[in-house]
Amino acid sequence: MNFALCLSGVVINDITSVSPTNFPHSLIFIAASMIPLIVPLCMILLFAVILVSVPIWCWFFLYDDKLKKFLMPGYEPNQQRFLHKSTLIIQVISLIIYCAFIFQFSRLIGNDYISYINNKSQGMIYTLEMFDKSPCANIKNAKVSFLGDGNVLVASRNNDKYSFKVMKCEIK
Repeated sequence: MNFALCLSGVVINDITSVSPTNFPHSLIFIAASMIPLIVPLCMILLFAVILVSVPIWCWFFLYDDKLKKFLMPGYEPNQQRFLHKSTLIIQVISLIIYCAFIFQFSRLIGNDYISYINNKSQGMIYTLEMFDKSPCANIKNAKVSFLGDGNVLVASRNNDKYSFKVMKCEIK
């Protein structure tokens, strides 16, 4: 969850050029929408771990019981199920194919999902975090969010396009 919060903070900062801590509601909602992006990253990590550890698995699971008995004194072979080695190989190969499929699928739709999150995040920040009324004389027909030190984030909407910029607030 912390990684999703970090990613959502990056999205908010890209949109507004302001610290994401000023937008706590949007931060939480965007973090929830970042979770589908984290799943392919986990698959890549799992794929790398499997790829690195397969030689170790092969050493422990594919050698004969006679070799294991020779290399590890005191080892006693127990009852194996039928075609144990073949089953293990098929399971590992299936897991590698599954991870590769998820990774390729995420690469195909990843950019579309990121642009979708960016568009929806702009609307979320505009709707949830901005105020219609402000004491600033220099801001008309726009929503504001107070940042401190006399600065405000000004957001304007033109159809489905949002623009955000930081301005100095001149009190009426």
